[in-house]
Amino acid sequence: MMHSLRAFLGQVYERLLAVAVLLLLVLCMSWLVVRVNNLKTEIKMDVETAPKGADAVSADLLVLKEARERLVQPPVWAENKDSRLFIAPLMRVLDPNNPIPTRTGDVNFEDLKTSEGFTYRWLHQYGLPTDRLIANEDPDQDGFTNREECEAGANPMDPSSRPDVSRKLRIETILQRPFPFVFKGIIEGSTRKFNVQRTDGTKAHFVELGGAVPDKTYPGYKVIHYTEKFEDRPDPSVKSRPVIKADVSELTLEKESEKPVVLVRDRLTASGDLSVRLYFILEDRFFVVSPGMEFALQNTVYQVVSIKRLDDGTPSVIIRRKDSPAEISVLLLDRNDLKRNFSNPADPSFSPQSLPHPAPLP
Repeated sequence: MMHSLRAFLGQVYERLLAVAVLLLLVLCMSWLVVRVNNLKTEIKMDVETAPKGADAVSADLLVLKEARERLVQPPVWAENKDSRLFIAPLMRVLDPNNPIPTRTGDVNFEDLKTSEGFTYRWLHQYGLPTDRLIANEDPDQDGFTNREECEAGANPMDPSSRPDVSRKLRIETILQRPFPFVFKGIIEGSTRKFNVQRTDGTKAHFVELGGAVPDKTYPGYKVIHYTEKFEDRPDPSVKSRPVIKADVSELTLEKESEKPVVLVRDRLTASGDLSVRLYFILEDRFFVVSPGMEFALQNTVYQVVSIKRLDDGTPSVIIRRKDSPAEISVLLLDRNDLKRNFSNPADPSFSPQSLPHPAPLP
């Protein structure tokens, strides 16, 4: 009996296994179908419960609004004393018919300057171009350039509106003035006298040691000390005497409230005072003036207030009209200012009478 049952199971084993697997697959498919239907129901319930129309809540756009305002008006930093870093405000065109943009900050575009130093406001006021260099142009043909007209506050388009004539004056070079006297020698006699001449050679004075130099133009000087000196110098013209004794004796002059000045025989001595050679463009001439000196430009009298070199070595000359206390700074000479190829120094036709012309030291 048992043997027959085992034989029967052995025959149907594979069929029973296949039936079991098929039942398991059917159960799994049924479970998947039920689960999918449940998900559909949950999704449908979520959609039906979401607010619609007036029941919907608006999103909070405050963050986006603040970000937009920061983009339209970016922060502007004032001058930083340490790094001097700043952010310029944005620019925008307010009027479509006006090609000049206006800053959104406090600074107006027309107050900005070109590379030549002109403000756009000034150029637009007189209809001058902004797309090229115009500093040396003279549109009204009155003899004054746009730069000179602008600096003087004149109208560059009106020939009747002219700057002061001193605007056509230029600094050509600064000269070191020599001391007004030169020591020329000694007159021996019962009393030794020293020959003290003017540097320009116009007058000679013979002064004893301790005596005053009787010069009306440069008064107040006294002879206070004399030192006899000689130095050896080669003399190539005489073979038998290859060395000569040169007289380099020193004579010391002194003036009250000033430092003593040592004069070496037959040599010019620098005084420390400066003179300046100026160029007058309208008359194409050069002349030399000194501090305090008066000179005339087209029937107008001017006086030199000061001549000096700035810390960077740039010459500075200040003048003023005799009928006005206002001071005028003279500009440096530019080659574009010259009307000719200058090769001959000062113009001999001009000779101010208040002081003699100083000469550059050799």
